[in-house]
Amino acid sequence: MFDLGENFDELYYKKLVDTLLEANEITAAAKVLINCNLYRHFDVLSILKKLGQKGKKNREYAIQILRVNKQFIIDVVNFFTNETTFEFAFEIVQEKEFKLNLQQFPELQTIKSSRHPIVDMAFTDPATDPRHVPLHVMEDLISGDVRLLQKMFFALVRCGKVQAASGLYHRHNMASKGTKTVQDAFNKLPPYDPNQDIRPKDTFGTFRQGNYLSLPPHVKVHMVLTEFDCKKIDLLVG
Repeated sequence: MFDLGENFDELYYKKLVDTLLEANEITAAAKVLINCNLYRHFDVLSILKKLGQKGKKNREYAIQILRVNKQFIIDVVNFFTNETTFEFAFEIVQEKEFKLNLQQFPELQTIKSSRHPIVDMAFTDPATDPRHVPLHVMEDLISGDVRLLQKMFFALVRCGKVQAASGLYHRHNMASKGTKTVQDAFNKLPPYDPNQDIRPKDTFGTFRQGNYLSLPPHVKVHMVLTEFDCKKIDLLVG
């Protein structure tokens, strides 16, 4: 606790904030900074970044400081627009007093639009995450769910897999089912080339590593994707 009474002058509180910052006591420093309005003496942007990185209550102090120092809003939003801290950037954009629009921050919009715990399973490392689901399997699982398909579309854009994003857009008729945001994002992508689509390897069995039953390696599996492929069934039936 700090006594912020009238018995101490501005210089005293400035030195106090300096001491707290040197000791990495960013929360206490922010409280004094806000109560004594000492912004002109310090690197406010640096303090805002530290508060945001520390999270929780500190982010509330960061927003209080931004209300007085609105010139730093754009820099702070851009700084926290990444995979791990995008929620704080989004929180700032949602603050009514700042009168911001998510469309002003296309990267943040893409990250926010692409995140979902189910869809995220297709973007984990298959070597380390037992929950990993291959992209083509995930697409089959969420087929028909427009909301999740749109999340997957933005996730592919976010990861730079623009060809896969375009393929998803066309296969699921997002031109008529998708939101305007999806359509605008698609229009910014390079022309779609179906010949570049990566088809899943023809295999049968589980898509996760582990002790599971699967067909012997000498058994071949043919994927049926087109009407022409369907005619192969006649050959199998005899």
